Amino acid sequence: DTDGLAEVTSAPLQYLIVRHTALNEEESHASLMKASANGKEVEFRSFLELLQNHPIRDQDAIEQFLNYSSDGVTVTVAECCAQLRSLVMKAGAAEAFSSSTWAKIFESILAEGGMEPSLPQWLRYCRITARIARLVKLADCHL
Repeated sequence: DTDGLAEVTSAPLQYLIVRHTALNEEESHASLMKASANGKEVEFRSFLELLQNHPIRDQDAIEQFLNYSSDGVTVTVAECCAQLRSLVMKAGAAEAFSSSTWAKIFESILAEGGMEPSLPQWLRYCRITARIARLVKLADCHL
């Protein structure tokens, strides 16, 4: 509506959350209820925070990290890039981007990181990569 509010039960709102986050229908409804101040309506800012905070499932990202980390603490940058690409594509956040598009995404998110990202860095990279990929996919633009 004109106040920037939408009903929590709004089918288009729930569709947008399910379509553009890693949340399923049940999680979407629960997250909208949690984001709602009154249990009936959600503010636009809260909607945007849901999109930002759930681009990929943390559990999937942690499992991927542990599967490809040689010591359970860090991964190499090369492995990080390969697994970020795999994870984000598997989650449906990205289409088959060109190699140059992936290179630009990785260049932008890995700029401040070290040579062996830790689990917290990995989770941050996963979220950022998934958000970028979802945005590029939604905007249907080419990097």
